[in-house]
Amino acid sequence: MPERPANASPSSGQAEIAQGPGKPASTLGRERSRRIGLSAGGLVFSRVVQVFVSLATVPIALKYLGAEEYGIWATLSTLLMVLAFGDLGIGNSLVNLVSTSTTKGDTERARATITSAMIVLLFVSTILATLLLLANSYLDLGRLLNVHSTRAVTACKEAITAVAVVFAVSLPLQAAQRIHLALQQAHINSIFTALGNGLALVALLCAVQFDWGLPGIVLSGFGAQTFCLLLSGLFLFLRSRPDLIPVPRLFDWSVAKVLLKEGGLFFAIQLASIMAFWSDNILISMRLSPEQVTGFSIPAKLFNFLPTFISVALLPVWPAFREALHRGDTEWIRKTFKRALYVSGGLTSLAAVPLILFGRPIVHAWSAHAVYPSLLLLAGLGMWSVQYAVGSCLAVFLNGFGALREQVYCALGVMVVAVSFKLLALPTFGIACLPWIMCAAHLVIYLIPLALSSTRFLKRGATTTSPNHIAARPVS
Repeated sequence: MPERPANASPSSGQAEIAQGPGKPASTLGRERSRRIGLSAGGLVFSRVVQVFVSLATVPIALKYLGAEEYGIWATLSTLLMVLAFGDLGIGNSLVNLVSTSTTKGDTERARATITSAMIVLLFVSTILATLLLLANSYLDLGRLLNVHSTRAVTACKEAITAVAVVFAVSLPLQAAQRIHLALQQAHINSIFTALGNGLALVALLCAVQFDWGLPGIVLSGFGAQTFCLLLSGLFLFLRSRPDLIPVPRLFDWSVAKVLLKEGGLFFAIQLASIMAFWSDNILISMRLSPEQVTGFSIPAKLFNFLPTFISVALLPVWPAFREALHRGDTEWIRKTFKRALYVSGGLTSLAAVPLILFGRPIVHAWSAHAVYPSLLLLAGLGMWSVQYAVGSCLAVFLNGFGALREQVYCALGVMVVAVSFKLLALPTFGIACLPWIMCAAHLVIYLIPLALSSTRFLKRGATTTSPNHIAARPVS
């Protein structure tokens, strides 16, 4: 195993984590809370930038593309998000394993984990991108999405090719963001994420100005964000933590198997969540039309802002829970979890009410008078935003404890029930039924069981169902 470079040293925050055993629990708790505050503040800032970009993007893209091609763009954005979760859960598993290794001061273990993860992610992204390109070549995916005009079908085919190329490059690069999160340095991610969103807006303006069409918008916008992922990785490995730089000869199949084992559970959760929570645009396009996607996606985007803020702000709590768990500081976990639960649910509820009451004129003006949603749809989206925020808090807590199987069972149950009822109800009841179906399934099958599981973990204290004990073996 190579020696650590002489000029490589952990950042101050990570040094505090590694030196933890010599400090009292109260001091560690304050340091942990400080890192959470710093990371959450940075992530919220990047989300504000993203919101601004989204607000500016909708009228520009809708005016340039028209309702049908805008619906295709929104659907392809969902497709790229679905593909990003095709990392087999390795990104989330990486957070747990790197957090555990660095808490124990085992830099070499962390480095082998990072190397193994990035090589597996590169292999996965190449395979999935190739399959998408083959499907795009031999299947009429445009017709599958109910695209009718010849111009839109051609643009859709070219845009899907752009999505495949961007995905193949971006998936391995996303590992840097997960590593920053594991090191409780998520505020660094926020800088590059904000930069990526800003460049994506500039790319959209250029695409409209020079008439690049739908494929140009997809490639330039998503490509700008991928470029910033590359910058984030370069900063991590060349400036922040050169001692963690991946080297192919450090690939360890035993580590890769641990990543895949725990990652498989994360992947099941992600896949079920994507199908249940975020597949609405695709379902609407298949069962109704791309124009109807526009009528749903714009008001949905409005309501997604705050719960997305909440879920992003909660991300730094996950590795902090992980670290506290390994130190046995269950009292800090208990207090922080309850505070996060109350804040996330309360803030989202306060924001949802005015959006329900005044959402119709807001969406109407925002969409340049193209969309005027029903009050029933707005009320359902408001209810769903509150449930999503609370569910994110529960997921962060259970991720830190490694309690993944409970989430797998609940997420799969929600997926089966929600998607089935959505497919059946859409032709009869229209887009307004979607959030209400989601709320009912999510409450009964996901929120209530996981809330009971969280209560049991709090009572039992420092116990974990994580398979990470396998990762404690020395690196060969």
